[in-house]
Amino acid sequence: MSSTTVLSLTGTKEDLKSNQCLAIIATALETNTPLTRQISSSLPPPSSSSPPVKSLYLTLPNATISSVPTILRTISSLSPGAGLTGTGHHSSGTSLDPAQIDSWMSFFQTSISIPTAALYHAPDHDLASSVKHDIAASCAILDRYLLYRTYLVGNGVTVADILGACALKDAKERGVWEGGET
Repeated sequence: MSSTTVLSLTGTKEDLKSNQCLAIIATALETNTPLTRQISSSLPPPSSSSPPVKSLYLTLPNATISSVPTILRTISSLSPGAGLTGTGHHSSGTSLDPAQIDSWMSFFQTSISIPTAALYHAPDHDLASSVKHDIAASCAILDRYLLYRTYLVGNGVTVADILGACALKDAKERGVWEGGET
């Protein structure tokens, strides 16, 4: 892909103001990747080369991507020297860095982002306390891990750090996590 290719991020007005979108924009800025945002009220037609599209998606010259972690990995791979993928100057020097980044991104999606969104969009008062407790427990795991580290993987910011910061920001803004309570 040419370095002058401008990527297009499309979603609803609400999606383009979300913390998930913020993670995508931060990754594009960190990698100097041109990114435009477009508001859409409908999803693109399914294509044979891409899986079904969710509400926030990135259009590339030959594909459409709708998974936020995959979007982050794709954008960061356009500038490997930025170190966001666990390679380059931020790397700890092990071949496990990219796998650790994927593991942390999965952790944030499954332990914080998805439960936060589920509670926000379909609040179930019977489950709310349990979900908030689970998110707080996940944050306690994160606190313990970061006790003697600045970054999740390696020696600098990666897409895992960006996604994690945005997931925690979202949980705090939606009142699901108080922050600093772990």
